[in-house]
Amino acid sequence: MKIEGGKGKFLPVERRKCTNGGCQRIHMVLPDCLVPYKHYASEVIAGVLDEVITPDDADTEDYPCEATMHRWKHWLMVNYLRMVGYLNSIGHCLLGLVHRIINNWPN
Repeated sequence: MKIEGGKGKFLPVERRKCTNGGCQRIHMVLPDCLVPYKHYASEVIAGVLDEVITPDDADTEDYPCEATMHRWKHWLMVNYLRMVGYLNSIGHCLLGLVHRIINNWPN
């Protein structure tokens, strides 16, 4: 994974064989610091989405590029309503909440 400063860090990734319904496929179990299909640490991605890390920062000159930051923000915008729906559904079904957890697009 890529971490702050543009350096790389190797992590062991556990693999497990699925025994659910005869699937028999091999699945990787990712640690919390990784995001599926991304090679940047989740901390870096969260920093970009929270606008803590911006293209103007001197610290981030060599990672991630501005286009990558834009793609991550676009992904969040496209998937935001789906994530809100999941959170509201979990709040209603598992926690018994009557009101929605999140109602609107963030300002």
